[in-house]
Amino acid sequence: MTTTMHDDCAFTLETFLPYHLHTVSSLIMQLTTRRYARELDVSVAEGRVLTAVSSFGPLSTHEIAGRTRMDKAKVSRAVKHLVARGWLLRDINPDDNRLIMLTLTREGRKIHDAVVPIITAIEREIVDAIGANSKAAFMEMLTKIEERLDKSMLEDSLLTDKS
Repeated sequence: MTTTMHDDCAFTLETFLPYHLHTVSSLIMQLTTRRYARELDVSVAEGRVLTAVSSFGPLSTHEIAGRTRMDKAKVSRAVKHLVARGWLLRDINPDDNRLIMLTLTREGRKIHDAVVPIITAIEREIVDAIGANSKAAFMEMLTKIEERLDKSMLEDSLLTDKS
């Protein structure tokens, strides 16, 4: 166990929750990247865009970024690539002509339908590790963490805007 003394306080990375959350998230991303590349020639960003549009669409690029918590530039690049491949269709929003709404094409739906088994298999691996009975409690804990961090982001944003 690695312990560092800083300002007379012991800090142990191995017991630091954000470190573990980040590590797990990175492992999930690496595994997803490998499987998408091997099976579909799709990036993780593209897979996330397809899944968001399928689940919540039609969506604007801005809405996709918000729902997936991806950087807007990364979403824009993925959308551009998906449109070029014929998997997403761009339409003008009838309520606001300035907005472009994205929907899956028939071919995009097929790719999305191939993404789902990959991501659900990864979820099964995670659930197998913690036990099926723990999934609901774990999801509840993650939701609480996400809600608290959303609140912190808002508070930080308000403080930053004042300075």
